[in-house]
Amino acid sequence: MKFCILAALLFWLVPCALGQRETLVTADNPKPAELPTLSVWQQKSQDRVLTHVASTFPNVPNFTCDTWCYETDVDFLDAKPLDGGRLQLRHRWKAQPQTICVTTVTPEPGAVEFL
Repeated sequence: MKFCILAALLFWLVPCALGQRETLVTADNPKPAELPTLSVWQQKSQDRVLTHVASTFPNVPNFTCDTWCYETDVDFLDAKPLDGGRLQLRHRWKAQPQTICVTTVTPEPGAVEFL
């Protein structure tokens, strides 16, 4: 019981400490009863911006899996929805600014694929 209360408190405090959550884009899910719904959101603090992919699964009520995909070696450029409920994210490599990393996030029944 103590762990549950502590976990709930942390889930409430961490977003408050990091700043406000801003949803940038949400994919149009063609099968919301079967596939996870994907979105991209950012949390801004005084010295950085954290970009996440959120996945909500139809078979797990009241749960969202937030994935921070990239380390500090890249800068987030943008995200856009693709067909089939997919998302595309673009990041620029800091060490090689001419290099853009493009990631496609695809919802699957019970899973999310990052390529």
